[in-house]
Amino acid sequence: MKKKILATMLTAILVFGIAGCGSSSSTQTTAAATTKTEETTKAAETTKTEETTKAETSAVAAKGGKVGVCLPIRDQYWTTFEKNITADLKAAGYEVQVVVAGDAGEDVSTQISQVQTFNNNGFDAVILGMATGGNANDFLKSAGKMKVVFFNRTADASALDGIQAIYVGMAEYDAGKAQGKWLADYFKNKGQTDVKGMMFLGTLGQDAVTNRTQGAKDALKENGINVDWVFEQSAEWDRTKSMNMFTQFVGTGAKFDFVCSNNDDMALGVVEACSASNIKIDFPIVGVDATQVGCLAIQSGTLAMTVNQDPAGQAKAVVNCLGQMIAGSVPKECDKDHKVATSAVAITPSNVADLLATFK
Repeated sequence: MKKKILATMLTAILVFGIAGCGSSSSTQTTAAATTKTEETTKAAETTKTEETTKAETSAVAAKGGKVGVCLPIRDQYWTTFEKNITADLKAAGYEVQVVVAGDAGEDVSTQISQVQTFNNNGFDAVILGMATGGNANDFLKSAGKMKVVFFNRTADASALDGIQAIYVGMAEYDAGKAQGKWLADYFKNKGQTDVKGMMFLGTLGQDAVTNRTQGAKDALKENGINVDWVFEQSAEWDRTKSMNMFTQFVGTGAKFDFVCSNNDDMALGVVEACSASNIKIDFPIVGVDATQVGCLAIQSGTLAMTVNQDPAGQAKAVVNCLGQMIAGSVPKECDKDHKVATSAVAITPSNVADLLATFK
């Protein structure tokens, strides 16, 4: 009897043990399945979120799908900017069309017509370097509902609201200050405080001309250099005009110690005039823009220094601001006047090689 009872108990224990093991295995399988389901769900949600974000980003670009770029002229600086802005806009998903107000000369009426054409053809935005004599409010009327980024040629603050229209450009006064500071250091190292200077101006009336010129003059004065400006005329940003004007000036036998130019092209006109007339360049010639040809002139020793407008960086700033405007926001980079100022950096023999490398 005892053996029978013991056998029964052992059987029961064995049965319960097997049942217990089976229960544990079932629980682990269920838990694993649950974990796998949660991971799959999370992965799916993450993928969906990423796809949604990409779709939203594409949607923002699609809202500004067609962008017109209006250049006032085509020179070294504007050609470089055109290359960069076109590449950046296309990379952001926009269609791009570039027009020029005039290859022979800037024409306001032509440019206003170009803006109207962009508007009539359903473009969503226009990036505008205003032709000389242009009025921002006239262009805004022509632009209709298009977003407008005034670039390089400043617009009156009253025309800017941050949503439809903003301005992006270099801190022009700082560019002139950089020129003046370099010249002041140059002459102080030579022990000179009284010098004669030549100033080649861009097209009169433009904000860039006024501020670059004043910045250079202020920096020279602040650093103890007294300048007798023996020449101060507009060559309208043009290399050939500055070349001819310089040739005529030196032909009179007039003396000078340096040449300060509102842009590289006019400075290079002086370099070419010296080459054509066998004039030794033993005086500093300074410019603004840091175009590739300007940087090469610094490397060769004919141009003393220039100031980098950074057209590549400016192009990225324009595209970034445009995206925010299309999304319905005032670009965070804007100041209280809805303007974005990019920095001015002096380019000299010590750092020109680094900048030249970016043109490759």
